[in-house]
Amino acid sequence: MSQFDGMMNRFDGVLTRLTHHLENIDQIMENSGTEEGRKELLNNQLVLVVDFVYQLKQMLGKEDTSRVIPQWLRIENRLRRLRRLVELQSPTVIIQNENQWLKKMVREMEQLGNGFEPDLYTEEEQEELAMERDFFDEEEFALDRIKGAILGHAIGDAMGATTEFMEPNEICRKYGTVTDILGGGWLHLKPGETTDDTAMSLCVAEGILESPDNPIDAIGQAFLRWEATDPEDIGNTIRSSLDHFNGDWLEAAYQTHLEFDGYTGGNGSLMRCLPVALAYTDSDKMEDITERQSKMTHYDDIASEACLIYNRIAARVLNGDNLLLALVAETDGTRYHNVFLDRPSCSPDGFVVNTFTWVLYLLWTYDSFAEVVQQATNEGYDSDTVAAIAGGLKGLSTQSFGLPQEWVNKLRNRKQLEKAAEDLYQLRQSMLGMTSQPAGTND
Repeated sequence: MSQFDGMMNRFDGVLTRLTHHLENIDQIMENSGTEEGRKELLNNQLVLVVDFVYQLKQMLGKEDTSRVIPQWLRIENRLRRLRRLVELQSPTVIIQNENQWLKKMVREMEQLGNGFEPDLYTEEEQEELAMERDFFDEEEFALDRIKGAILGHAIGDAMGATTEFMEPNEICRKYGTVTDILGGGWLHLKPGETTDDTAMSLCVAEGILESPDNPIDAIGQAFLRWEATDPEDIGNTIRSSLDHFNGDWLEAAYQTHLEFDGYTGGNGSLMRCLPVALAYTDSDKMEDITERQSKMTHYDDIASEACLIYNRIAARVLNGDNLLLALVAETDGTRYHNVFLDRPSCSPDGFVVNTFTWVLYLLWTYDSFAEVVQQATNEGYDSDTVAAIAGGLKGLSTQSFGLPQEWVNKLRNRKQLEKAAEDLYQLRQSMLGMTSQPAGTND
């Protein structure tokens, strides 16, 4: 048997076992036993479903998709029908947390199914899939995704701050491998404290919420209020632009650009731009604010270019696209095309091209949220920023209930972060119906 056929047999085995467990869940839902007994049995089965779906994720990219389409559609539709049944039975049969996990599984299957080329489906299968998927409103998942993005960004920041400005060999000698939020680092943080990456992201969110139509001045005032608190760490480019500000943010950034001999291609605007993609449902508006917020401090086009690509990826994921497919689509034709396929030869330092190259590589290479931020942390250099930027996108994809809860609980500003996420979600909801082109659909 060839290696390919062996892999295909394993794939078929996973599908068979997954179908068996879904059938067991159907039986459990129809069982007339006690409510607590049904919940316990159902939870045990859902744990197995979660495990199998992630096995499928790992195997899918290695298979000839034309061979697995019919099986995949059957499994995907069974999950979707199961979700409907759960909605009808809730809350007498299933508790909310289990329902959230089931929502996640439906989305995992749908996202992977979206990766199949359309011409691999029959016309009948395409129609069936479209009708089934119309049942689900992507905005149902938007709040979980936005929370995942905001919290995931902060977790990456808090973990990565431990090793910022260190090299991998130094990290290895001092810590072995960092796998948790430890605090410390050159800023001497308490575990769960975050840095300027999170602070400035919250400033961007604050400005958008205060003045969504034209938030640049409000974002700038939030920057200045933050600077007035005398934070321990402000990047050189940002500090200079704040000092140069005299009523015109673009002029302040230009003066910094001159002062630094044309080098303002740092990662300081990329680290804070994610709230823009989370707030705006119109793609043109999202991209305009993304670019303008970058040029408040970083005049170099290379910085705003990275922000635009990053937020286009985020917008696609928020609208239900698979993260890796979004990454490929939005880097195609840019300087970042295929840079993520191999380990970068550059250091993950503060130059925005190097930072973003490493972010893309980490997202492409590592499957779980934990692996993404841990690996960024153990690479050192500008580890807090790389981990925050990567963690924001991975958290957006994972959703809030897929983040390691012990890390969420460690965040000292968790309430502030969750409030910002909820407010961005409410703003996003208020914008729906006023837009003609959802962000992330400007193909």
